[in-house]
Amino acid sequence: MTSANTDPLRPIDPYNDDRVTHEYAVLNGKRYHYVLGTPKTTPIRGTVLCIHGFPDIWYGYRHIIPSLLSLGLRVIVPDMLGYGLTDAPQCPPTSLTTYSWKSTASDMAALLAHLSIPSVILLGHDWGGVIIYRIYQYFPSLVSHIMCICTSYRALQRQYFSLDDIVKKVPNFVYQVGLINPETERDLEDPVMIERFLKALHRGDNDPPKGRMRFMVREKMMENLGDQPVPKKWNEKEWGYYRDMFVKRGMHGPLNWYRLTEINYQDEKDLPKDKEPITVPVMWVGANRDFATPAAMGKSQTKYFTDLTSYELPTSHWVMDDMPGELNALIAGWIKRRVFADGKSKI
Repeated sequence: MTSANTDPLRPIDPYNDDRVTHEYAVLNGKRYHYVLGTPKTTPIRGTVLCIHGFPDIWYGYRHIIPSLLSLGLRVIVPDMLGYGLTDAPQCPPTSLTTYSWKSTASDMAALLAHLSIPSVILLGHDWGGVIIYRIYQYFPSLVSHIMCICTSYRALQRQYFSLDDIVKKVPNFVYQVGLINPETERDLEDPVMIERFLKALHRGDNDPPKGRMRFMVREKMMENLGDQPVPKKWNEKEWGYYRDMFVKRGMHGPLNWYRLTEINYQDEKDLPKDKEPITVPVMWVGANRDFATPAAMGKSQTKYFTDLTSYELPTSHWVMDDMPGELNALIAGWIKRRVFADGKSKI
């Protein structure tokens, strides 16, 4: 069953949409769910692997997938570990290393091997914008181009900094201390609190907070977030899908992504120095009203790239929802200029 709306650029329906299929694969012992979109035109001009962030699922790319398909590109969008219909290992007894950036990069390499895809364009948002660079650094032969939304480049960790050390350098990351506070996870064992959490964190540019809402806190996070209305970006079906996916899996897995500071350092401290700078073409889109990862943070990243194109959009962290048309235009324009050459794919 498909929607009566035949607009090829309409957002993907979360339940039934003939433009994508829902697939599963066991990757390094973990069962991943992913959405696969294949363009109707042939030959396929390339493949884009999209990596979401926190707290999101594959469906965060619902506006982007149709645009990429219209360019003749295959699109792969996994639910990352801990999210949606992908496994969410409990730690303990599972080691936290299963959530590490290195482990996640290895899982994505295994996904491409499973699909017999030799090379991809990477697209990432939020934590996904960190993982795309680590995929390139651990598996460079798999990556032809990189597109990053909101997240400025995180340099390889040659020196250990605790999360408290990081917050001293980047004060707007204080919310990460609040997220790993044990009381936050205890509060989020309640499905009602998960709903409140999602409604608060997914507020976009068109969603002024109701009452006093504070996210940049070390403790009592749920108390400080309050009870917000459903963000305007979601219709009833979309909100129901997000809510159900997070209530089903819980928040233990997503919160584990913030507990990896030392593990990621141990993985990266001895990597060869030639892993930086990034030498494939990169497009970065910042959002200048993003309070979590402000666009201003991107100004110091240029030294880590040999071929960087930067843009900014006047919106929030949820740029994929706030300004999908504008973002799709930037992505399509860059792909046509930097990926396609004279009507042919470079990959």
